[in-house]
Amino acid sequence: MHTVAQTTYGCNNGHAAPAAIPQGPAVLPEAEISLNGYVHVPGMPERIQVTARSHEPIEAAQRLKAGMDAVQATFAPAPPPTREARLAQLLTCGLQRAVAKDDMGLVERLSKAAALVLSGAVEPTERVQALAVRSQRDSDLWYAVEGLCCSCPDWGKHRAEETPYHCKHLLSTWLWRKLTAQEAL
Repeated sequence: MHTVAQTTYGCNNGHAAPAAIPQGPAVLPEAEISLNGYVHVPGMPERIQVTARSHEPIEAAQRLKAGMDAVQATFAPAPPPTREARLAQLLTCGLQRAVAKDDMGLVERLSKAAALVLSGAVEPTERVQALAVRSQRDSDLWYAVEGLCCSCPDWGKHRAEETPYHCKHLLSTWLWRKLTAQEAL
């Protein structure tokens, strides 16, 4: 325990209020058990010391383990983003560009392209330049995508347009290739 002196101070409203002022340092009971451990954190030049104290051995050990786990979790590198998270980033970027161009058709096709990638509908073929994309309507039907060309009827209908048309199958192969390239790093 520490000694407390009672004094009064004037408040702004004119009333006196008692105030407790500690006299000297507080004396706290020392823990009977003190455990030290060291944690190696990748990227750090030296180990980090962790200390835990308690009056009970089991509690001290639990505190030490919790402290060591907390240090490792704090300094551990973040896990790499999942394929789905990277796809979401790519999709977000594409959607922002499409909205900026006020191309709501592209927004819709990008969303469908991402769904094709998520469902595993994009697969490599024997030809490195070509990919096969399963139809969303007919699971037995596959479209060949090579370069900026797709064998789907939608791409064929728009291919003569002045501005290059990117069907959902073509967009899905771009997303798939980007994800695959990121995984190779």
